[in-house]
Formats: sequence, C-alpha cells, structure tokens
Amino acid sequence: MLGAGSTHSSTKNAVLINNPYLVNLCAFIFSMIATLLVVKLAQIKFFSKEAIVLSGVALGSLFTAATTLIQYFAQDYQVAAAVFWSFGDLGRVSYKEVFIMAVVTTLAFIYFTFTGGITMHLNPLMMLQSHWALM
Repeated sequence: MLGAGSTHSSTKNAVLINNPYLVNLCAFIFSMIATLLVVKLAQIKFFSKEAIVLSGVALGSLFTAATTLIQYFAQDYQVAAAVFWSFGDLGRVSYKEVFIMAVVTTLAFIYFTFTGGITMHLNPLMMLQSHWALM
C-alpha cells in the first residue's frame, strides 16, 4: 500500500520496509475502524455490556481467521514474511523509535492520569446500563 512494504522471492530479507511510519499509521487507522464497528454495532442493536465485549472478541477472531487463511494459501517465503510481521523484530529498532514511543506513551499516561473524567467513558463494563444507554 503506497510503498509501505513489499515481499521478495528470496527468504533473506523477505520484507522490505520502505516507510515504517505509514505501516504504523495504517495499523492504527484500521484498528480504530474495527473499534468503531463494535461501537456502532452496540449502538444499533442495543448490546449489553457483555455483548459488546463478545462482539470485539468475535471481530478479533474473524481477523485472525482471515490472516490464517492468507497464510494457508501463501508461498513459504510469504509465510515467513507474515510471521515476521506478526512477531516483530527488535533488531531493527533504533533509539529514534524508542524515543518516539517513550514520548507518546508518557503523554498518553499523563493525559489519562490527570483527566479522570474521560477514562470512565473508555470502560463500558464499569458503567451502569442506564448510563451506557444514554450515550
């Protein structure tokens, strides 16, 4: 997708990352789409708190099944690339990426620690059913 990654026919360097920030951005965007899908299902069908969690688990299982299906029909070097992507590689991380992650994590921690009012909206299992229905 837009030069984010490509596969080669050799087992050495099976995945070439041209733009790792684009890969991370796409992963974030599509995870938010999956989250919004669960929220919209909950709003349309008036799910209970337990059904919201179960629909998220079901959606995760659907994505895992799709990934497994892709791996089943892939060539051996493509399966190696998929395993590489799913487990990650800490050997290629530089201090620049560690610094970026530290800054983002620290800012998120400070935000969610000192704005206690918003964290209640992030956990529907701790809310009352009547409060959830009003949202």
